[in-house]
Amino acid sequence: MKFLYTTINLYLLVGFVLSGDYTNKTIDSELKALHKDVQSLGVTQSPNTFKCSNRKDNRRCAGFVKLSRQEFYVLPKNKISTCVIQKNFSSMMIAIMCYLFNENVFYKKNDHLADNQWDNLECRRRNFVRSNKDIINKYNYGNMNKYLKEWSSILIVRDPVDRFISGYMHHCSKEFGSFKFTKKCFNCKGNFNCFIKRLYKAVTSNPKIVDAYDSHIKQHFFPQTWRCEYFQYKHFYKILKYDSSNLPSFYESLIKIFTKKKVATHKIDYINKEIHTVKSYHATSGKKATIKFKENLYKNEKVLTLLKRIYYPDFKEFGFPFPEVQIDKNS
Repeated sequence: MKFLYTTINLYLLVGFVLSGDYTNKTIDSELKALHKDVQSLGVTQSPNTFKCSNRKDNRRCAGFVKLSRQEFYVLPKNKISTCVIQKNFSSMMIAIMCYLFNENVFYKKNDHLADNQWDNLECRRRNFVRSNKDIINKYNYGNMNKYLKEWSSILIVRDPVDRFISGYMHHCSKEFGSFKFTKKCFNCKGNFNCFIKRLYKAVTSNPKIVDAYDSHIKQHFFPQTWRCEYFQYKHFYKILKYDSSNLPSFYESLIKIFTKKKVATHKIDYINKEIHTVKSYHATSGKKATIKFKENLYKNEKVLTLLKRIYYPDFKEFGFPFPEVQIDKNS
């Protein structure tokens, strides 16, 4: 498979990122380790353009790949579906779809949306499928045109760098990563240099083998455009951009879809209240550790260039600005 890439002008990006609330001692330990890892990658100061090339290994960018076995949740009554992409409001969206699918079943286990477990079988075994084709066959009598005309399918996307930082800090960082010693984090033991290099190698490898990587890596770190049969259905999806710096706008867009699809008013009121007042246990927006992590990340041109190459399809498709190194004026 060959891909044609063009020169991309860089834009300034002021990011908002996520992680956990930890002690200053722990934060300092993590940052020192990160600083050493990042320094070892090398720093390039000020390129004016960004280029992709299939001819050189260190200039490759991720191409366009379709991963198998997606995660769709459905509301047949209201003809709403959503394909979940991890770290993109995913835990809350799963909870919302569970609540809307069967309010009584939801309340047997949960008081709040944030209480719901993503693998809640009471919901998952009944409103979960693996593809758009499954929705068409199971709920639309095999009629694709009926599905495309009558259903609203929500796809939530996020700035690629924000999403990467959230996933890395939550799952793979040295101090806090719950899977840092496993193949879910490339067996990197919390080493940032190891992780980002192996992620880059994975997404720029032969498209025929990328689907064989660990499912956790595919869910949390591979490009968003590789998920949800995006290139086949992108004109059908209602794409919402999750931005932790502008949540009111995101929430408003989500509620508008539910209102248009005639979701019961009392259910919309409950969802609206919950998303504005109760945060998911996985959410880490605005925490000290990730803010500092982000600051270090944005000082390194080499790391940002790798992230641009890893998530090139997402930047291109969703219009997120390419990140640029942030120079510390006090240094």
